[in-house]
Amino acid sequence: MVIFFDIDGTLVDDKTQILPQSTCDAIHALVAKGHIPVVNTGRPYSHLDPRIRALPFAGWICSGGQEVLLQNKWLKKQTIPQDWLPEIIDQVRRHGLQVVYEAEGGFYLDETHPYEHDEIQFQCSLMRRNGRYIRNLGEGIEHPFVKFCTFDAPGCRRMEFITAMEERFVCIQRRGMVELLVKGNSKAAGLQLVLQALDCPVEDTMAFGDSGNDLPMLKAVGMGICMGGGAPEAKAAAKYVTNTVLDDGIFHALKHFNLI
Repeated sequence: MVIFFDIDGTLVDDKTQILPQSTCDAIHALVAKGHIPVVNTGRPYSHLDPRIRALPFAGWICSGGQEVLLQNKWLKKQTIPQDWLPEIIDQVRRHGLQVVYEAEGGFYLDETHPYEHDEIQFQCSLMRRNGRYIRNLGEGIEHPFVKFCTFDAPGCRRMEFITAMEERFVCIQRRGMVELLVKGNSKAAGLQLVLQALDCPVEDTMAFGDSGNDLPMLKAVGMGICMGGGAPEAKAAAKYVTNTVLDDGIFHALKHFNLI
């Protein structure tokens, strides 16, 4: 069986950033049983937590399907076209949003707009901990942008911004944040590339997720599983709800379905 795993809120607890030992043990046990574990995350491949990279995943669907790596071979690697950047930056500023541009190897922030949003500060702390760079746009853009996320600020016009962007981007909204992927990409689309490469039927697939951006993935597999504490819409889309991350949710579900 091929089993897909989101990272934030699924493999790793969102608040504490704890990766339970039971989860690590479960991934190793899956491989020992002949199953194929694959990460499926919104994070760019170059941003992944070293603890996750150290686990024996066979594949990596990253940036919401824009990057797909399977058994050390790239099936897809897409960045935002360079000539789109001036308009993107202008639209973000014009609509009064805070922003993180997720580039190869690090973040770019916009020094012309404040970036005090708690989530931006939290994500920057993770990047620093993992040795990634954080730069301002004014320092010059040296690395391609993979995707970007905006965050509400007082007086912002988020819905107008989405209308301006949706011709080119998939806009995923959650909790005052918008995650923007190049149009045509999703966790489900990346998943399909992996299944095609492995010649694996949907019936032999499972996925673990917890939030709104996991809905396409949870609906695209034979058995969608939501973590305890996950978003209501993720629970509604799943066929099974397991325990929370810190209550050994991954290990519990895999045991429940006799996969380990």
